[in-house]
Amino acid sequence: MKSIACRTLTIFLAIISVAALSGCADGKRSRSSMDASRLLRGEPGTLPKFDIPIEVNDRVIAWVEYFQGAGRKRFQLYLERSGRYIPMMRQILKEEGLPQDLVYISLIESGFSPHAYSRAHAAGLWQFIRSTGKMYGLSSDDWVDERRDPYKATRAAARLFRDLYKDYGDWYLAMVGYNAGPGRVKKAISITGSKNFWVMADDRNALRAETRDYVPKFIAAAIIAKMPEKFGFTNIEYHAPLDFDTYLLDSQTDLNVIAKCSNSDIEEIRWLNPHLVGGVTPPSGPTEIRIPKGTSESFGEKYAAIPREERVRIVHHIVKKGDTLSKIAKRYKVSINAVAVANNINRHGHLKRGMTLTIPVKGSVAAAAVAANDSSSSKSSSSTKKMSFHVVRAGETAGAIASKHGVTVSQLKSWNNLNKKAMVRAGQKLKLYVDVRTASSESPASSSPRQSGNASVGVHIVARGDTLGAIASKYGTSVKNLMEINGIDDPSKLRAGQKLSLASRAVSKEVPSSSPSETFAAESVQDVEPSASIPSVASITQNDSSNSESFFTYTIKPGETLGGIANRHKVSTSDLMKWNSIKNPRTLRAGTKIKIKGSSSPVYVGVAKSAPPKQIVVASASPAPEAMAHPTEEKLEVAELTPDLVYNVKSGDTLWGIARMHRVSIADIQRWNNLGDPSSVKPGTKLTIRKN
Repeated sequence: MKSIACRTLTIFLAIISVAALSGCADGKRSRSSMDASRLLRGEPGTLPKFDIPIEVNDRVIAWVEYFQGAGRKRFQLYLERSGRYIPMMRQILKEEGLPQDLVYISLIESGFSPHAYSRAHAAGLWQFIRSTGKMYGLSSDDWVDERRDPYKATRAAARLFRDLYKDYGDWYLAMVGYNAGPGRVKKAISITGSKNFWVMADDRNALRAETRDYVPKFIAAAIIAKMPEKFGFTNIEYHAPLDFDTYLLDSQTDLNVIAKCSNSDIEEIRWLNPHLVGGVTPPSGPTEIRIPKGTSESFGEKYAAIPREERVRIVHHIVKKGDTLSKIAKRYKVSINAVAVANNINRHGHLKRGMTLTIPVKGSVAAAAVAANDSSSSKSSSSTKKMSFHVVRAGETAGAIASKHGVTVSQLKSWNNLNKKAMVRAGQKLKLYVDVRTASSESPASSSPRQSGNASVGVHIVARGDTLGAIASKYGTSVKNLMEINGIDDPSKLRAGQKLSLASRAVSKEVPSSSPSETFAAESVQDVEPSASIPSVASITQNDSSNSESFFTYTIKPGETLGGIANRHKVSTSDLMKWNSIKNPRTLRAGTKIKIKGSSSPVYVGVAKSAPPKQIVVASASPAPEAMAHPTEEKLEVAELTPDLVYNVKSGDTLWGIARMHRVSIADIQRWNNLGDPSSVKPGTKLTIRKN
């Protein structure tokens, strides 16, 4: 009995010692906790004014400490985003006769991101699920999801809160109803016999953990947001408030076309129109879109000059339960055969739920491919299919390999019995069926660049869907060579019908279409940025550049990122960091001056060692909040860089599309590649995609 008592006492003392040591080791957190507690429980009038009753207790202080500590980086990002939406939200709440401080519900729901999407399938700034959104007038389909529309969703959230307050007469209970549903409020009242939120929160049977923390988390977030500098948030760069022009489109239009006509980029158009989830406007009826302020007049002129059939470039359809090829073809007003050919599937085959189909709508890249396929089929004497093999190199993707050999990804995976989600691996041997021309009289440029000799001369007429990368691969030359010969500054500005000279200085002997080219290997290189976990260098590729080149000074502008600057000046991010002794790109601010060399320095191709994600632990004597329940786009876990593959951004790509393709979030891609500004991603940018 005595030995048991001694053992118990020893364990107890050990626990006390560990707790004391952890408190000493984290003196920074202790001071932060003490400061938060002193500030929040200080003299009356210390807190800012609210139009909702605010109560401060241990639970609230625990959340304040969390936002100051483990959740600090994310919370700072949310505060910066708030500048874009809060003015609009306050105005709508005022019009609806509601407390304007309800804007901070959006902070804890989505981090002020209209693109946020949760595991519970809630979407947008206010995280509506489909059923609740529909009740409050928010429609959602393959083209438009109004839950992501900042204006409509805010109006719907205001009306939902008005109904909840009308039912319970208490703003805290209205918040519980918003988070967990009206049924949960009634059940909690029944279990506790009280309408006091704090009484309910003390009973684990009344409310689940997330809901028990919902109100204190809201109070903590609102307090910090109103006086951030007092809690250590002193360098907040608030986003500019939403400001835009509107334009009524008379036909279905690709967002890329909208971006071109408004002299902006696809990411800006997506941020202004986050509700246009299909990448195009709806096919039926006119659609009002938002474009950058001051561009409506020039937009109208440019848009009117584009033929209707060229306003839609590509459409994707995600197969849902009950979909058939016939139904899908009928919906998009195309033939069953056209859809089957575009996706290399049997027209009588079974569609798998969740698979993505390319729809060859008129004027799209897919339609051009189908037309080309039909043309080649009707002229069987002009080409035959020959089996060849491609050995996957480090950094290559299925998409890049398919583009290189002029086939589709679905064809490539079908020929090699690969699952739709399967990734290709370095060293893997892939089977391909490529065209072998037997009569080339209709294509004068097709043979000349591949002949032996000096600077073979030929012409390639750009077809819809062509990219410089694909053209370069086809003729065994490099993108850089094509750009130099034809005076091209921006590869994304190729136009159908444009004639390209093929005076290929880089090619002096025949290059079979099935063989891997050095050009593509270079295009697939990823700059591995310095991280806390030093990557093991797998290989080093050095570009031809002179070390004697001089530097020039560049002043960073508002909104720019190191990655964007590197991409624009054709150097690597790691070189910029090395030249300027930069350890953390996120510490750079507008106005900072950096050195840039005239041409790129060596590019390092590395593979980072896997490291376990850092766990977020909340240490507090008061009730510790549960892990923040964030949408999938807003993950709080911070992991070291562990690149599994490299994706080479193509013309027309968007972060949203790339994220969807690889089943990751936009926020993940931004974090893995140190992208503060999504618009810095341009054709040719190499992105690390982690798949572990």
